[in-house]
Amino acid sequence: MFLYARIGLDNLEQLHGIDEVRRELKALPIDLTDAYVRTTDIIITATNWILDTIAFFCESTIRDLRYETNVERYWPGLDALQLP
Repeated sequence: MFLYARIGLDNLEQLHGIDEVRRELKALPIDLTDAYVRTTDIIITATNWILDTIAFFCESTIRDLRYETNVERYWPGLDALQLP
């Protein structure tokens, strides 16, 4: 909880107007459970984004490898990297 408070105070230092400060103060967690839930949600969202990104790049790599393998299988001697 102390880390959460420290991050909140650091965030308040970055604000430039009273309206921004008020908006941030309204968004504070109600209690410790709310703070943990918010932190967990942020971690889960970030983890899902990372996993989705990895899956996207892995799928692209697999698709490219399948394409190159098929080109080599059906058109021997043709360079798959030179095809559009």
